[in-house]
Amino acid sequence: MTTAAVGGIVGREAEAAELAARLAAARAGSGGLVLVSGPAGIGKTALVEALAAGAGVPVVRGRAWDGGAPPLWPWQPLLDVLGDGAGAGDPQATAATAAATAADAAALRFARLQRLATAVLERGPAAGPLLVLEDLHQADALSLDLLRAVTARAAGSALLVVATHRDVP
Repeated sequence: MTTAAVGGIVGREAEAAELAARLAAARAGSGGLVLVSGPAGIGKTALVEALAAGAGVPVVRGRAWDGGAPPLWPWQPLLDVLGDGAGAGDPQATAATAAATAADAAALRFARLQRLATAVLERGPAAGPLLVLEDLHQADALSLDLLRAVTARAAGSALLVVATHRDVP
């Protein structure tokens, strides 16, 4: 993808080139995370949409919402594609967590996040090697923890996560 493929974005040529380079690196097996930040209305979504439109690869999009959405809502479109094998809705894990001590619950939560991260990294790129997470500033704690777990190991994957967020005080 060339910078021209992210055309129509005025004054953001450097950012467009960086996004294009990061997507090319991910497609070559060196994935990662790019955060696009700024105040409301500055064009974060437009920049990411231009990348997605010119990417030439499947794109999976999720959006955080602070209006009572369930945990992992921004990840749900990708988890839906991955199916039950991702372990997001494992009823046994939920029951075990409810019956566990605090330390056990923390260990189970960590293990669940690692299972989800593994599924996202190993199977996610087949669904869409570009994962766009919008409005990360509104994301729940579990979504942010999954983002940390995924990006900690993303360098050796073919997945690029591009997340937008507002600068908040």
